[in-house]
Amino acid sequence: MGSALTTGNASRLKGMPRSVPRPEACSVMSLSSPTVDYRATSRRPAWSQLPESVRQAVGRLVGSPVVRASPPVRSGFTGSYAGIVTTSGGGRVFAKAGAPDQPHVVAALEQEARVIEALPHGTPAPRLVGFAAVDGWSVLVLAVIAGRMPGQPWTPDEVGAVHRACLAIAELATPWHTGDPGLGHRMSTDPDILAVGRQLAEGSFAGGPEQPPWLPAHGSKVAELVLGAEGRFDGDTLCHGDLRPDNLLVSAGTGATAVATVLDWNWDGPAAPWVD
Repeated sequence: MGSALTTGNASRLKGMPRSVPRPEACSVMSLSSPTVDYRATSRRPAWSQLPESVRQAVGRLVGSPVVRASPPVRSGFTGSYAGIVTTSGGGRVFAKAGAPDQPHVVAALEQEARVIEALPHGTPAPRLVGFAAVDGWSVLVLAVIAGRMPGQPWTPDEVGAVHRACLAIAELATPWHTGDPGLGHRMSTDPDILAVGRQLAEGSFAGGPEQPPWLPAHGSKVAELVLGAEGRFDGDTLCHGDLRPDNLLVSAGTGATAVATVLDWNWDGPAAPWVD
């Protein structure tokens, strides 16, 4: 994960509290199971259901055709394809594909490719193999990461590994590319986000077919949270912005030997270094 991090050097980051606790040294009062099983939140198409042009694009990005595909992962919330495939050369990669009828996924995968390519060396993130746009689809290919999803339930080793990953990102990616909105919007001052908050407060927000069904009943509370956060955590450090169990993998190991990798880099943006 790049240079070694300690709580001492992390605390010198701009905006970071002077004393950063070591979670692996803290006593854990309760480790309850999550209310959502992040291991089974999505129904995704099988590899065989993807268009031939999309499957061929994955092979071109890797350098050899795909000959076998594992069942798609069941985590996540988009319903788009995501899974490990094996090529004729024996290599294994993780492929994602967003269909034209999922414009939010098409855009998110393209942004994820841009962000990962721009991450500083040593950032705990998957390696980008390649990206392609094919017949209205977005195709993203990443290196396979060995590890388990944390939080089933959370353990002190998992908390410590994720904490160290957050510190590494804050150290390596400060300052982030604050002038390029393609690499993420400022989380608490982005005008588009604040405009949605105001529309929710006024009752004029029209979300369209991708709007979550719970939003109309809770729009005023969401507006209160969004508008109340304006400027509260602004900064120039890269923040992932969507850390949860299914966007993390933790390697085998205990204590400081456990390493967390952060996945799905499409909701990132500059913010204060403590946000993640």
